[in-house]
Parts: sequence; C-alpha cells; structure tokens
Amino acid sequence: MCLDGGLIMGVKAKIGDIQFEFDTEADLRMFLAAAKNGVVSGQVVEPETFVQKLRKFDQRIAARDKQRSLVKALLAGPEEGLTDAELRAHLGFRTNNELAGTMAGISKNAKGVGLSLEHVLTKRKLTDGSYRYRLTPDTREILANTKRAKSGQ
Repeated sequence: MCLDGGLIMGVKAKIGDIQFEFDTEADLRMFLAAAKNGVVSGQVVEPETFVQKLRKFDQRIAARDKQRSLVKALLAGPEEGLTDAELRAHLGFRTNNELAGTMAGISKNAKGVGLSLEHVLTKRKLTDGSYRYRLTPDTREILANTKRAKSGQ
C-alpha cells in the first residue's frame, strides 16, 4: 500500500524479454495466478482491472441478501476468516447445504464479472472436518476501501 492508504500503482514485471505493466499489485497477482493455471494466452487484451471487476461483483451481490451478508460477515470478521458454523449462525442457516447454495451464488456472480470464486474468497478444510472461509487479502483490502469511500470515511 501507498503511504496515503491507497493501492500501489504502476507495477512493472519482466518475464524473459517481455515487460508487463499493471495498474495495481492486485492486477499483477491476478495475471500471475492466471498464468500459473494456464489461462493466459498469446493474445494481447486490455483487461479490466481486478479492482473494477471486484466493484462490479460487489454491485451484483448488493441485491442478494444472503450473498451480501456472507461477504459482509467475512469483511467484518477476523482476517483468518470464519468457520462454516460461524457463517451458518450469522446467516441463520442450519446446514452446510444452505451455505453451499449461497457460495454457489457468489461463485456465479464472480464468474459473471470475469473472476473466479478463488479471486474473492478461499475455503480451507480444518482438522475437525469443518471449513474456514476467508476473503483473499486483495479482496478484503479493496472491499474495505470501497466501503469506507461509500460511507465517507
């Protein structure tokens, strides 16, 4: 982050003889993740920035109460995330099947703006068989900054 609390701008990376420039560090991370997964092709395309896509995602889930509530709970919760039991309690769900339906909706809305669910949040199985969900660091930072900007802070 910049000293003023904003995002790092103008990130450059050199791979072989090719130099890449990204608007933000989040864009660089998204590019590297896509390259690792074989998604990057030889075509040169001017992609939307990760920040723009995440803001579109946030707008898409605004009218979907359970999806919005889940993301808000993860944003308000600790950085290490919340367990499935904590999310179920927050959302008023009794089973993980209900939680899975909400996750499927979040995944669909992420894909609708060109992101994967893994760009937005991660799911990790714990030793007791439960799961812990957390926002990715970039998503957490961008959504927190977006929420602060909307509230005028």
